[in-house]
Amino acid sequence: MAKIKRIELPGQLKKLPKHLKIILSGFGLAIVGVLMYYLSTASPMFGQAAPPTVFADGASNVTKHTADLAGVISNDDNEVITAQGIEFGLTPSYGTTLTQDHNGTNNFSLEATYLECNTTYHYRAFITSGSNIYGGDDDFTTASCEVTPEEPSA
Repeated sequence: MAKIKRIELPGQLKKLPKHLKIILSGFGLAIVGVLMYYLSTASPMFGQAAPPTVFADGASNVTKHTADLAGVISNDDNEVITAQGIEFGLTPSYGTTLTQDHNGTNNFSLEATYLECNTTYHYRAFITSGSNIYGGDDDFTTASCEVTPEEPSA
């Protein structure tokens, strides 16, 4: 087995944390301890949890006065999500919020009601995981205000 020899760190390298050790062995130079620490705190790939994300997933069943607004959650690191919801309104400032407890799935839909006919609405999905995390803006237009005549009965 190769003999391990410890060496003194020159100049600026002395300012590194004590738990950074440079070990000279028969296999070359190995940096241990801090390297894994820095990698684990600097990159999601090495242990830091990536925050969940959410985005609007379309409006369906749109009528003159209602619409089902969907969201999709991506939570690869299984962070705790307590609530999910939709904000909507006539502008990207929204104004109305629909919220429900997180149901444990990645897809959700909430019904917006009391909408005006033939009107464009903006909406975005959000989740609560410590703080609110918002998806991007999307929009939909409610059905026309025209009254469709009933067919004459025979």
